[in-house]
Amino acid sequence: MNKFYRISINYNALDRIINGHKTIEGRIKKGIFINMIQGDTIEFHNKKLKCLAKIINIIEYKNILEYLSGENLDNINPNKSKEDILKIYRGFYPDILKIPKKFLAIKFKVINIWIIITIMYINGHYFPHDSNLKDFYMLH
Repeated sequence: MNKFYRISINYNALDRIINGHKTIEGRIKKGIFINMIQGDTIEFHNKKLKCLAKIINIIEYKNILEYLSGENLDNINPNKSKEDILKIYRGFYPDILKIPKKFLAIKFKVINIWIIITIMYINGHYFPHDSNLKDFYMLH
């Protein structure tokens, strides 16, 4: 039976996923990522966007360097070098090179997209959460 996973992801990465430029999510093989299999569904999300993706393949690598050498970097982070991508991953996993861990290339296909809009209700008026409240004060 296929499973459903929710993964928080930064806005830039999620934007690349939604636009079809990122089709591989790389993660250390631990936690929920150990049990993922082909056919499972992932909800990638942040505060403003979310999308559903179906896992089409998972490749296990001995470490992050093997992962970065074995995959097309444009499917991980378009227009970035191997060194640039490694620097990004080290921001999330500072010891990734000191303590080598198995790394997963989670390949997916987007199946649905949502934009999350938070609405505020103030004195009988609705405003998108990110709107400038000067619009509200100009009404009164």
